[in-house]
Amino acid sequence: MQIIQYDHQGESLYTSGMLSKYIEENRNGDICLADCDAGAVVVTDKAGKLRFRYVGTISSQKSDQFCPVGIATDSMAQILVSDSLKVHIVDNNGQFLRFLDIVCSNPMRLALDEGDNLFIADTHGNVKMVVYMRRDIIADIWRMAQTYLPFQT
Repeated sequence: MQIIQYDHQGESLYTSGMLSKYIEENRNGDICLADCDAGAVVVTDKAGKLRFRYVGTISSQKSDQFCPVGIATDSMAQILVSDSLKVHIVDNNGQFLRFLDIVCSNPMRLALDEGDNLFIADTHGNVKMVVYMRRDIIADIWRMAQTYLPFQT
């Protein structure tokens, strides 16, 4: 068993606060952890080396503190994060791509099926399915990416 707790300078990667942490393994082997107490998504590689911290966007920080409470990763290795106000889509290098345009009050937990359909559970117990990517376009992009930039697995 491997324990990932500290960065290369001996600093703790995660907080020990009261709120739950949510964890997801990305397609590229990265470990993605939503840490609401820290106001960040912490991503390490499979060896435990810190790759990046995503702390929300300027627009999300203006309204409220970024508090990631749900996390999922898709077939394109994108990271989807709910912060109880919005769903953020971030690439596998920590760059913000966009907010998901959804009608959902307080999105909390996220899950993806094998077709990259996103399921969002809110604080009222409602679950919505959202199709946020077109599979035909994704298949074309994926084939092109494999040709020019194959993933290392």
